[in-house]
Amino acid sequence: MGDGDLTGTRTYDTLDRLQSIGYVRGGGQTVTSHAYTYDAAHRRTRADREDGSFWQYGYNDRNEVTAAAKHLPGGALLAGWQQAFQYDNLGNRQWADEGGDSTGGNLRRTVYSANALNQYASLDTPGAFDVLGKAHTEAAVTVNGEAATRQGEYWRREVTADNAGQPVFETVTVEATRAGVGVNGQDVVTRRAGGVFVNPAFLEPVHDADGNLVSDGRWLYAWDGENRLLAMETGPAALQAGAPRERYDFAYDSQWRRVRQIVRRWDANLPGADPNTLGNWAVAKEERYLYDAWNLVAIVDGAGAWIQSLVWGTDLSGTPQGAGGVGGLLAVFDSGIQAQDGAPRAWVYAYDGNGNVSAVVDAGTPSDSALYDYDAFGRTILEDGNVALREMNRFRFSTKFTDGTGLLYYGFRYYSTKTGRWLNRDPIEEDGGWNLYGFIDNVPTVDIDVLGRERFRPGNALRRGVAVVVSVPTGDWWPDFAEPPYAKDQCSFLITVTGINMTDDAQRQFARTVHKNNYPEIPVVAPVRNYSAFRIKLKKGGHVGVGDLTQIVMNELTGLADRPATFMARKIR
Repeated sequence: MGDGDLTGTRTYDTLDRLQSIGYVRGGGQTVTSHAYTYDAAHRRTRADREDGSFWQYGYNDRNEVTAAAKHLPGGALLAGWQQAFQYDNLGNRQWADEGGDSTGGNLRRTVYSANALNQYASLDTPGAFDVLGKAHTEAAVTVNGEAATRQGEYWRREVTADNAGQPVFETVTVEATRAGVGVNGQDVVTRRAGGVFVNPAFLEPVHDADGNLVSDGRWLYAWDGENRLLAMETGPAALQAGAPRERYDFAYDSQWRRVRQIVRRWDANLPGADPNTLGNWAVAKEERYLYDAWNLVAIVDGAGAWIQSLVWGTDLSGTPQGAGGVGGLLAVFDSGIQAQDGAPRAWVYAYDGNGNVSAVVDAGTPSDSALYDYDAFGRTILEDGNVALREMNRFRFSTKFTDGTGLLYYGFRYYSTKTGRWLNRDPIEEDGGWNLYGFIDNVPTVDIDVLGRERFRPGNALRRGVAVVVSVPTGDWWPDFAEPPYAKDQCSFLITVTGINMTDDAQRQFARTVHKNNYPEIPVVAPVRNYSAFRIKLKKGGHVGVGDLTQIVMNELTGLADRPATFMARKIR
């Protein structure tokens, strides 16, 4: 195995839960690894990293993540890497804390207020934010000229911003200096600069009649008649605060796949159509996207010149796209980097247990890599390593495309890691849950989302593959696009329930929403709570066929979960 190779290894426990995932280079050096600990409800409570640091997570009785904090190898809290959440009964945030010092105190709180449509009607935002990262322990790190707090390699500085009456666009300059280690004893200085947008202390987001977000303080959003995001433009308040004037335009094909993106920036030196207007829009970048089903396989510019090619394998479902490609991206070839013979050179991907990109490794120069870490809801809070790789890599949390908008493109919807929710309502409506804006029931530390419409829990891909094979001859397998007609036309004479332990309230909810209001021809299923046997009472009659018996044997004796059972389990909360 060459030094440029990257090998991933996964281990599972007897309950089909991922115990560990790790990646090593051809030379045997560990690039990244995650080891997981679970509670009795199968929720991840701890994730140990390759450097000895670890994340700890807490949950409420609805399985929503309520706390996330990163610790140093010795157990000390890492300043700036802490979060806490509280939700209402429908999963809307009531408040979110972030930041914190090494004692677990002084977190900043954002207060949310939701309306009757589960839209955030207002946000109270603190006037501060964290700038944090990693640097050599001998480096002196400053943020806007002020010394950062150090904890080993990690550094952090809280920056204040006066957002009392208006938003703030704060320029941030980070400088790291290692004294006397350069040529002829010179200092080695690394400097990075950027900007951070801070919402006003009180913000009222605006939605249109279809439930699409049209203003969030930073951006103005435009949507088409199919509720697809067509354009984003810097809002007037953000412009006044000093944010750059930008515009993003998107186009889609008939399958809702984004096929084009045009980035425009305002140029004061270009003549405008209105003689009284100084400047006009200049195209900064145009990209077109080519797909294999939902997997992006090529990016070209507006003239058709090649930019990137993407190579995919199986995703977390054990199939090419059963989990929406999450965790399935193997490598990217970029026109910007070349091998010694002039051919394009690739970088390869390493993941955590949920298909979030944890590392990108240059296949030609294995010592060059980019490392990532995320908060509980997918916001990138650490980018470390090779700068060129970080700038060229488009995929991070949940293997989803991210760019200058700060949003993650899932396919059918865009996701905001800042608020932990979608920009518009679920296209499958209440079939995806009661809260049409909620992101996988606020448990992204355990589950993932498939294309912005469906919750999915990663498991043992081998077992899932065998389960599909078992389900085919029993007549209980269908592809995603056939689920609605299957549910309506087939369940009247065949319904399979395996391993679902429903509470009395869940049974009533199932009867009310599915049987009574939508499909009265479907018999109501009331599983009897019994952990060793398997009994089903059909209130309106029915039968258990050969296919059902086969699946019962496979599930109860071999621990395999068939596709219909997992589908039903996701729908019945």
